[in-house]
Amino acid sequence: MSSLVEYKVSDGVLEIVMNRAPVNAINLELARGVIDCYHRARTDDAVRAVILTSALPTVFSAGLDLKLASSFDGAALRAFIEVFYYEMHEALYRLGKPVIAAVNGHARAAGVTWAVSTDIVIAAEEAQMDYPEIDVGLLPAMHLVHLPRVAGRHRAA
Repeated sequence: MSSLVEYKVSDGVLEIVMNRAPVNAINLELARGVIDCYHRARTDDAVRAVILTSALPTVFSAGLDLKLASSFDGAALRAFIEVFYYEMHEALYRLGKPVIAAVNGHARAAGVTWAVSTDIVIAAEEAQMDYPEIDVGLLPAMHLVHLPRVAGRHRAA
């Protein structure tokens, strides 16, 4: 289990708490930590529901660690994306228990992916979610897989 993720079960509810200060930028250790928690929860009879949240008071997740991503070559970036997107979604799909994202603060880019990939998103009044990649002409394609499921095809378009 990752030191960046806490696994806390109370009254049938698992809290997966991310804690990679200052902004929960997603690196391989944080991604694997969350995925490992999903795998563990699947077979944990004490867990009936899961909450994904942040220990940081104003940030859910700023998304992919851009310093890390800029050091990757194409193959390394693809390998990371396969873990972050495909393994994470597979773990969620197989979990068989409801997952709630408790978005306590800002969520950006891939941080929004983690939130919208869950069954329910509950956001604090001050929480903000956005895709800054849109500002530079990039399409957050993986996010668009989830948006129509949540908001409906026409509304998402």
